[in-house]
Amino acid sequence: MKIVEGGEVATEYAKMPKGPIEEVMQTELTDGYVIELPFNWVDFGTWESLAKYLIEKGYYQVKDVLEVEAGGNFIRKPEGKMVATIGVEGLVVVDSGDALLVMRKEDSGKVGQVVDKLKEAGRSELL
Repeated sequence: MKIVEGGEVATEYAKMPKGPIEEVMQTELTDGYVIELPFNWVDFGTWESLAKYLIEKGYYQVKDVLEVEAGGNFIRKPEGKMVATIGVEGLVVVDSGDALLVMRKEDSGKVGQVVDKLKEAGRSELL
């Protein structure tokens, strides 16, 4: 409600508890409205959900990726960098240039744990 009342979005959002929005925002409302919107909502809460969306829509086309006896991987990398995978399936590989994240797709909901550890280690420049 503080955001609705004019509070700074980034400040108020940072105060919110972590977790799926469906669980975090469960409150009992005394008055409210349901508004049907003319578009589909897509929640990119994890790398797995982003990968699924991009692949389903045909937007996932990566150059310079070689897979040998591998598949079902989602790879994000800087332009011009070559990535090869051998004998692995169902991975998310995210190369941001200064950091590399490798995980099983089904574990992509645990990225928040990495964020917490980076903050604890004073490595906020990697976030």
